[in-house]
Amino acid sequence: MKITLISPYSSLASLGVRSISASLKKAGHAVTMLFLTSSPFSRLSYSGELLDRITELCRDSGLIGISLMSGNFSQAERITSTLKSRLHAPVIWGGIHPTSRPEECLQVADIVCIGEGEGTIVELAARMETGADYGDVRNLWLTIEGKIRKNDLRPLIQDLDSLPFMDYDLDGHHIFTEGDLLVPMTKGILHERLALEHTLVPGTGVYQTIWTRGCPYHCSYCCNDIFHTLYKGQRIVRKRKASSIIDEIHKIKNEFDFISNVCFHDDSFFAVSTDDLKEFCDLYRKKIDMPFVCLGDPQLTSEEKLKLVVDAGLRSIQVGIESGSEKTIALYRRSHFNSRNMLKLAEIINKFMPRLSVHYDLIVDNPYETDEDLLETIRMLLNIPYPYNAQLFSLTFFPGTALHRKADADGLLGDEKEEAENYENYYGRIKPTYLNFALKLLSLNVSKSVVRFMIHPRMLAIFNRKWFGTLLFMPSKGAKRTFDAIRKIRKR
Repeated sequence: MKITLISPYSSLASLGVRSISASLKKAGHAVTMLFLTSSPFSRLSYSGELLDRITELCRDSGLIGISLMSGNFSQAERITSTLKSRLHAPVIWGGIHPTSRPEECLQVADIVCIGEGEGTIVELAARMETGADYGDVRNLWLTIEGKIRKNDLRPLIQDLDSLPFMDYDLDGHHIFTEGDLLVPMTKGILHERLALEHTLVPGTGVYQTIWTRGCPYHCSYCCNDIFHTLYKGQRIVRKRKASSIIDEIHKIKNEFDFISNVCFHDDSFFAVSTDDLKEFCDLYRKKIDMPFVCLGDPQLTSEEKLKLVVDAGLRSIQVGIESGSEKTIALYRRSHFNSRNMLKLAEIINKFMPRLSVHYDLIVDNPYETDEDLLETIRMLLNIPYPYNAQLFSLTFFPGTALHRKADADGLLGDEKEEAENYENYYGRIKPTYLNFALKLLSLNVSKSVVRFMIHPRMLAIFNRKWFGTLLFMPSKGAKRTFDAIRKIRKR
């Protein structure tokens, strides 16, 4: 049976979609994949011409699948409405938003897949191909005779090595290009796009993958909180054999000679034993031997583990600080990520510079935070030695998370229409405030004396105002000149 999978994400990585495609192909199905992104972190307008092309590529499909996060809801809704008005194939939605809001999604899609999708989609396709009833397939929610049928969950996949490597065959892959067209993916296009989209290793061919699945933490703002609730009592963090992930990367390295870096998207790369990490690093040096990046945290990133991976090729690590305020850390349920632990981790990371660079993630625009909370974050960063990059993300209340439930109870989300509009909020679009500007300066490694001067009480009394923050962030040639001047100061 022909199946079309649609990825509306900004990244070509689309790990879940590629894994599901590979599982379907392994089961003997023909899969077409559509990547609807024009450039990193962009949104398409979904013109009539593009929707016509999507319809054309889906025309012979027996099943159409769309993966989405909350920010992709309106895009998925428009695609689905168009396909359902023109074609007869059922449309199934999967991903974190359908998992957290299945009833809402069933108002648009024919079927919703909750949780991990590989086993579910393969069983669904097998039943559809033979004409068998699929109403009781686990993980599926669907409407039957006007009523929603909520099937039981299948357990989490514990043997990750049973899954095939992600689908990078290119056969049947199509990608958006300028002019609202979906054209067949080629090695040249893949090279061009991969060189653009990764912010930690810009300008290089980066292969993105994961060694483990699941996160050991359940931070209140994070979608992983949903999985901890959904799969309570099951082993959430699972890992592949070191030899398996190395074989996958080796295969990609041989097929695409432009791949020069690897990015591991594991929620916590160090959530494995030291022995596992030693085996991985030994194999990585022997068979891969290229720079890589990963995510770390102060609870699991020891100096011993960090030395292993730096010697094996780790060149950049991304660490979620999120906030330096103890009150906010408690709100985020990240007591193990307190300021003391963060400063200790920063001290360890700095021992490996300049071989290793670091990116610290921060959450801003939190309605529960006061200016004093944000100042605590700035003061903590002032205590971390340069060089580092600070990445700012605007707080998003993702449905299904503990923080979303709190915000809803506190009346911060508004009515259903306002909350639906909130799906469109992009977490990379921070508010133009004076204190956010101070954080931006730290990310540029501007002299800390400048930032200390900015947060002096007298300066705050004069300049910490909405209009001045807007002026600082104003998208004009003047603002660009300001940041260019700041970069020159940084280089001195």
